[in-house]
Amino acid sequence: MPPIIFSGWLPSERCFGYGTAFLEGFRPLRAILMDESSRSRQLQIIRLLGQTMADVHKRGIEQPDGNLTNFLMGADDTICMVDEDDIRIYSQMLPLGVAVSNLANVAARLPDEEMVATLLTAYLDMTFVGKGSEWDEGAFWASVKGWRSMLDAKRASRNIQPRQFD
Repeated sequence: MPPIIFSGWLPSERCFGYGTAFLEGFRPLRAILMDESSRSRQLQIIRLLGQTMADVHKRGIEQPDGNLTNFLMGADDTICMVDEDDIRIYSQMLPLGVAVSNLANVAARLPDEEMVATLLTAYLDMTFVGKGSEWDEGAFWASVKGWRSMLDAKRASRNIQPRQFD
């Protein structure tokens, strides 16, 4: 996430608020992936996203809106998660079931199985999930399918054409 530059009570709004640094030169991950003509570079970026998701989950952060525009990437391949108003914070790393569903939500935005597998491999290489753990790959793939079906139905109800890298 971008560095927090202000946090505190806002008397005029009668609420707590915070502000983050402006991320100069960062672009939405969806736009970067769509503009990238090299399949190998797309997969490299998706690996970075998988590593970022692993780090976010280790920190106990869930991003319920897996839309790829909620992740920004800078010129140095740094990925930042934005849309902080929609995150959920846990006191420890994410519970396994939450992590599976949250990663599947992001994975459902990817256009093909190889990209989903790349995201999953990078995530598992970096995360708290180890060999012999409770990670259920079948549950992950079923969740990806469920999220994708929900997204397709949502788009259809709004008369929106299917998109790559949603």
